[in-house]
Amino acid sequence: MAKKKMPHEVDKDQVPELLVNGRHQVIPADPAKEFRRAMLAAGAVLWRGDLSDLDSVEVAVIHRPSYDDWSLAKGKLDPGESLPTTAAREILEETGFEIRLGKLLGKVTYPVQNRTKVVYYWTGEVLGGEFTPNGEVDELRWLPIAEARALLSYEVDRLVLDKAEKRFRLPATSRVLYIRHGRAHQRRNWDGDDSLRPLDKKG
Repeated sequence: MAKKKMPHEVDKDQVPELLVNGRHQVIPADPAKEFRRAMLAAGAVLWRGDLSDLDSVEVAVIHRPSYDDWSLAKGKLDPGESLPTTAAREILEETGFEIRLGKLLGKVTYPVQNRTKVVYYWTGEVLGGEFTPNGEVDELRWLPIAEARALLSYEVDRLVLDKAEKRFRLPATSRVLYIRHGRAHQRRNWDGDDSLRPLDKKG
């Protein structure tokens, strides 16, 4: 009886789950608990150019010699690390570029060996740096979105890129950060809705 082949990184198109629909994407408080034996990772769709002129925008596609594939930059979470930190660190290690993370695109999950790989993706604007071939990535190409889509080896990566392109087309908006349990003025001095009670100087 032939031994059943365990799914590997290059098999991720066969049984993926894509959670990249909708504009509102969130990371749960403990993302590892969402899946049995989760292997967390993070990456980004690296871009450069002017978003007001989408034809000028190029995205980065990397070639990994160990898999002989073209994919989006990503990597596994280190102990004690946050997912955004992982994305920025792995991209710097793989590509040599420093980035500013933008919009959270969502996550992709697929089985690898006997675990579930969970990869969160952002958009990532390149701020500086220079690519140097290394053991993980031997080639990086900057391409228009349509050409990058054609080069990518995996359908799941193409769908992530499609989501990034949709986000690129959205007009810039203001961003408001909500802080849970921030220090606020005393409740007795506030007559309005408690959820609107203003923060104090420390808050």
